[in-house]
Amino acid sequence: MSLAAEIKHTSVPQDTLAVWSLGQAGFVFKSSQGTIVYVDPYLGDACNQLYGLERMIEPPLMAAEVQADFVLATHNHADHLDPDAFPEIARYNATALLIGPSSCTNAMRELGIPASQTYTLNHDDVLHSGHVRIHATFANHVWGDPDDAPDAVGYVIDFDGLRVYISGDTLYHERMEDIASLQPHLACICINGRWGNMPAPEAAYLATVLRAQTAIPTHYNMFANNTADPADFARALEAEGGSVQPLVLTPTQRVFYPERDAS
Repeated sequence: MSLAAEIKHTSVPQDTLAVWSLGQAGFVFKSSQGTIVYVDPYLGDACNQLYGLERMIEPPLMAAEVQADFVLATHNHADHLDPDAFPEIARYNATALLIGPSSCTNAMRELGIPASQTYTLNHDDVLHSGHVRIHATFANHVWGDPDDAPDAVGYVIDFDGLRVYISGDTLYHERMEDIASLQPHLACICINGRWGNMPAPEAAYLATVLRAQTAIPTHYNMFANNTADPADFARALEAEGGSVQPLVLTPTQRVFYPERDAS
């Protein structure tokens, strides 16, 4: 079964999320009500074309196969707002909202995506639609010249009380400790430690401060010169006291959160 078919046909138990990794910082979440949220789907080869960064793994599915209600971009870099994938997703998902901070929604419109399909969420903005609440959070994705930094955000996505934090690309900043007030259960946090991102020890510290129950490391094993070992993140969580459990996913792997039997 293809990944697209698996996502479509997966039945999600009440009070549970189905979670798939897409590699890099990409995820798919499906709620028990059937709502599907994509975050930072990098499905093409734009980074190779733009920057000479070749993929280490094959795309998990084609953009034209995506069926989604919401598609979130954390910032306007090609491995997060894929300039090839987003227009295709918009084309085949006429009722989906494509969401991001101002630089992302501006870029989406420049890519030909209708303004009616885009929705801007900057820091602390909130979208409440049906049983899903999406809160854009502070991110500190800075390296080199701060004036060139994107207006990056993270997200806390609340699926009827089951909350997921997406860090996006970010360095640690004390302002991110305020995200604890949103009470995320599951945290997906970058660990690659370069190009404006946290290394594993800082990522583990943030997950612990946020009092997440489980943390998934992200942003590794896509590009050979920008990767990390997720085992380092697991060890760092243990060094922080072990209150947060690591969950390492391989691309296209599905898990149910909280873990339980499902089909």
